[in-house]
Amino acid sequence: MKTIHEKINIDHLIDLLNHTDSLLSYVDTEYIYRAANDAYKRKYNKTIDEIVGHTVWDVMGKDIFEKIIQPNLQKAFLGETIQYESWFEFENLPRSYLIVNYNPSYGSDSKVCGVVVSALDYTNFKALEEEKEEQDQIIREVSKMAQLGEMVSLISHQWRHPLNTLASYMLKLRQLTSNNSNTIEAIERCENILEELSSHVESINTLYSSNIQPFAGNLQNIFDSILILVQDRIHSLGIQITINCSFVTMTAGYRDEIMHILLVIIENAIDSVGASNEVNKKITITCQSEDQNILVDIHDNGDGISCEYSKLIFNPGFTTKKPSGRGYGLYFARKLLTEKVNGTIEICSDPKQGVCFRLKIPKANFHCPLSITSGKIQGSSL
Repeated sequence: MKTIHEKINIDHLIDLLNHTDSLLSYVDTEYIYRAANDAYKRKYNKTIDEIVGHTVWDVMGKDIFEKIIQPNLQKAFLGETIQYESWFEFENLPRSYLIVNYNPSYGSDSKVCGVVVSALDYTNFKALEEEKEEQDQIIREVSKMAQLGEMVSLISHQWRHPLNTLASYMLKLRQLTSNNSNTIEAIERCENILEELSSHVESINTLYSSNIQPFAGNLQNIFDSILILVQDRIHSLGIQITINCSFVTMTAGYRDEIMHILLVIIENAIDSVGASNEVNKKITITCQSEDQNILVDIHDNGDGISCEYSKLIFNPGFTTKKPSGRGYGLYFARKLLTEKVNGTIEICSDPKQGVCFRLKIPKANFHCPLSITSGKIQGSSL
């Protein structure tokens, strides 16, 4: 009985290879193509004469050859069977995801004389997989944010009552100590902090509110409010805060949101500088106008963060301040900035120069520039 291969001549075999969807080629040990099927030619939009007799880097591109193909071919030339998959960025061709197999081919001397390369174009399937993963990630994120939203709303609701109670007691203390100037000054300080905390609780709650009421303000007033909240910390840590602004811009809205964003970043800068061994602890805030944006740079001279951490610092739950940190401050701040204010935030870190956060806020959110002078805040001086 004859076997199937005895009935197939070379023309039948070539016809069979040309009718498969797999990309097939043969590469010798000099990285020169010696054969390629029709699917291979269609994929790379080349004729057989533009492939056979040419080097792999001529056909595929030098960058892809050196980074992906050559290292695997070298292993195959040593007798190893290789399988891998990767995205390929071809010049003048659509991006492709290929599952590739390299099978060594042996000559009569039992030495590898070339490699049979077969590749399956998995681009459409991979794109669908990534789209599904992206949709699943969105669903997970929405679910997580819904839970966090309920938590934040509950916390802000629970804080309102004790804050109101404290305000009532502060009023009673003021009445009982009306003749003591030092006590009155301390009470006024506490009242200012309570007022800012109440506003801060409301600003956190707006992250999940669908009915935001714009509240006009300007950057200088926002910084003044923040400094009331952080004054005691910077005084105890010996930190100097310098604000350099050649102008003040009135916000058309989102005053509370912008205040919350800036407060989170400034508090992180205080944590960073406070924990460092730097003698002259400094935080510098610079505001400037650029094209259609307002740029706010918040720079500290702390120890900085690693490149790896800088890529993760805005992820929910990620923190470098264990065990006290929870990892949601910067996450919420960026979410507010990007989703409500339509701005962006970037981070630049240098172990020798500390960390700089750059906020970019569209000018559409501002109007009425005014002139002010630069100011320095050190210790408890406002």
